[in-house]
Formats: sequence, structure tokens, C-alpha cells
Amino acid sequence: MGSLPRIPLLVGRLASIAVIAAVFPWLMAEYDRTANLELVLLEAFPALIIAGIAAAGCLLVGEGWPARVGRTEHCASCGHPWVPEDHILLNHCQECGACWRWFGGRVVGAPHFRPWLLVAGASLLLLVPGVLVAESVGAFSALSQRSSKLLLRSVETGLSAHAVRDLELLIDRAAGDPSLNSRIATAVLNRRAANGSLPHELTAWMNSSIAGSVLTAAETDRWYSEMIEFRVDLPAIVTAGEDAPYIIAARFKGGWEDVADVPQIALGGFIVGEDAAPVARSPYVTPAQSLVGWQELDSGRLTAPDDPGIVTVTWRAWLIIGRPLQTVTFDVDGRPDVPPGATLREYVWTRPMEVVRSEPAADRTAAP
Repeated sequence: MGSLPRIPLLVGRLASIAVIAAVFPWLMAEYDRTANLELVLLEAFPALIIAGIAAAGCLLVGEGWPARVGRTEHCASCGHPWVPEDHILLNHCQECGACWRWFGGRVVGAPHFRPWLLVAGASLLLLVPGVLVAESVGAFSALSQRSSKLLLRSVETGLSAHAVRDLELLIDRAAGDPSLNSRIATAVLNRRAANGSLPHELTAWMNSSIAGSVLTAAETDRWYSEMIEFRVDLPAIVTAGEDAPYIIAARFKGGWEDVADVPQIALGGFIVGEDAAPVARSPYVTPAQSLVGWQELDSGRLTAPDDPGIVTVTWRAWLIIGRPLQTVTFDVDGRPDVPPGATLREYVWTRPMEVVRSEPAADRTAAP
């Protein structure tokens, strides 16, 4: 007959395999997102260490846990095998004297117990919380010695917690190498362009760097120009002289937080063709933070010119920072009037529209 399965050992092995297997889906997801195996392995290094310790602990606990092996019968009290002595099966244990005739006096399987393995496995499992704490306070300080290239890659594509941690390391290095600030800004801007948002710490660094004139004019201009994204729905072909519906949607990608006066958007109206006077200019402003995801900012109708051809419709909008939330007035150049010290950023976007002649009514007169 075969031996009885050692249930604790099987459970320990299955638990260790499950712990290791749980890490791989996350590794694959991170690799698909970053396409950088070195960065993924560096970020996952603490998790791999913890998973390895937990898997080894489960395996040792399963190996050392009390169990019974084999199909032979043994004393339930001391584990002495029940075998004939002088060809006689006794009714009591020769080791401890327990009566084997009583119910439960004999059990199947030899006792198997390795307390040293059980203690070692339990110690490793108890070590896991300590490793988590050590990792959080910097026990894996070797990670801080990564190259600036890898740190920048983490800021651009890594998890939010890792990006914030690596940004702090880059800020320390930038104190001795000011040229690193431009590379950090590029990584932050690329992250916002890809994700549509930023962690608070990265936003705060960009704002403080712009306020301190640390970044170049091109980086500052990109920071503001990509803060709001606009989209216009407009018919591609319109009949001359008729009205065409339009919808303006916008979304706020983040970039200005913890300020007394929230960023706001003012619509400067639109111009059809070469007309000098803008249409649909509004005195009302919209808080930028309310544009979570794509939100309708304005809608209406515009009148197509009477002459056929391709015309360009130009919209203007303004992002105002550092001004109380209230209605706005425009100057003669179409710019909102803002107090000194406020930041004003213009957004201009165009859409082509084809104007066609109206079809003449069909001649319904019957031929004579």
C-alpha cells in the first residue's frame, strides 16, 4: 500500500507556489506599461525579496508540521509501531503501556515532526512584516544608487509611489547638477501627457520650479499649454447661410493645486473666416477642476458664410490663475482683464469647414 499523503507538506508547497505566482501578473503588467525590464525588476526588487521569504517560510512550516507517514499502525500515545513481538500481537504498547484495544489506541502512519523546520519557517513568516517596515524606511538603500536615467524613467512611467520617491532622489542630485532640472521637467511633462494627470508631489515641484525660474521658457510654456485640452465637434460640410451646431469639450489635466484662487477658463468666442468680431464671447468662467474627464464647456450654433468654399473657424479661450472666481471683462484686443500678478494663458484652436451652395428646388412643372 502507498503512504498517506502529507497534507501539511502539500499545503505548504501549494502556498509557496501561490506566493511566487502572485508576483508574476504584476510584473507582466508593469512591463507592458513601461517596456523597460530593468526598471520593472528594480521596482519589484523589494516585492521579490518579500515573496521569496514568505514562500520559503510556507515551505518550511509545511515540512516541519506534525504529520503521519506510511500505512503501518502505531501507538497513538508514543508512536511505537504495532508489530508482532515473538510472533505475538500484544494488546498494549511495549513503550508506554497504553492499551491498544481501546478505541483510538492505534493510528495509521508513523509520526513525522521536525520542530526545527517549523521554528525556522515560522521565523521567516514573522520576518516578512519586518522586511516591509525595513523597505519603507530605506533598508533597500542600494536602490537609491540607481543611475539618473533609470530614476527619470521611473518618474515618467513608474507607479505613483515610486515616481514620488525617485523624484526626491533626483531633486537631491539636481542640487549639484542644475542641468538635471530640465530632464526632470521633461519626464514630468511626458507623464502628464500619457496619463492625463499627475501625483500631487510632481505638480508641486513643477509649480515651485516655474516660480523660481528654474525651468526654461519652452518647458514653462509646455506646462501651461498642456494643462487644458480642448475638443470641438463641428460639421465638416455646411450649407451657405445656414446655422451649424458646435460643441466644445475640455478636460483639465492637473497642474495647479493648493492655491487660494482656483484656475478658471474664460471663453474668448470664435471667428468664422476673416471676420474681425468674435462671436459667443462669454463673461462667465468655468473652474478648471470641475473638468474631470471630458466635460462640455460650451455649445451653440454658428452661421456659415454666404459664399461657398473652405473657411476656418477659430476659437479662443483663456486659462486664468491667481484671480478670484468671478465674471470677466475683455479689453479691446479680446484679452480678459486680470489683476497684476495673475497668470493668463491663451489657447487657440481652429477647425476647417466646407461651405457649399444650397441645392435649388427641383422644377416640378410638367413638360407640355
